[in-house]
Amino acid sequence: MNKKKNKKKVLAFIFSVVFIGLGYAYLSANLKISGIAHIGNSRFNVHFANPTVVSASDTVTFPSNSNSNITPGTPVISGNNDLELSYEITLNQPGDHYGFTVDVVNGGDMDALEDLTERTLKLKIDNGSEMNINLSNIANDSNWPSFLQYSFDYVADTSFNPETPNLIKSNKSVKMRVELKLSENITNEEWNSIRGKTLKITSGFSYIQN
Repeated sequence: MNKKKNKKKVLAFIFSVVFIGLGYAYLSANLKISGIAHIGNSRFNVHFANPTVVSASDTVTFPSNSNSNITPGTPVISGNNDLELSYEITLNQPGDHYGFTVDVVNGGDMDALEDLTERTLKLKIDNGSEMNINLSNIANDSNWPSFLQYSFDYVADTSFNPETPNLIKSNKSVKMRVELKLSENITNEEWNSIRGKTLKITSGFSYIQN
């Protein structure tokens, strides 16, 4: 009898363990989160377009241009995505001046804001070292020659302000004007110091998604 009772107790214990195990399995939960994120097809695209000569002295000369359909002295757009603009002129005598406009176009789907930390202006005379110029006050920068006048601003907009970033809305553009002039009051000493030399002026602007 005792053996039968013990057997029943063991079986009861085994069944209770099984039932407890099933209870824990029943109360467990496996959670899962899944999702799909689609990336839109918006583009960020700021570039140069429509360079146009707006002023030039009769005595200013330009390198020969094989394309007769382009006005002599017109800046050339180049680089990946039309991000670079270059021009080449010869100022032959005091008072010579040259100016052009170019559109800064936001052809993308997002507004573009100018990054002030990336504004640069550099000057290199012949084989000399490249000098960084103070954008806030070019004329009074000790590296900038007093006999050379250089300016740039946004046409039909507020004058260029180194402290204020320029905003270009999506599918809009702003027109930038650049002017270079050799002073009529250049001294003989100054003229002889640059006669026959090359002045390379490089300005840089950067735009970021706004």
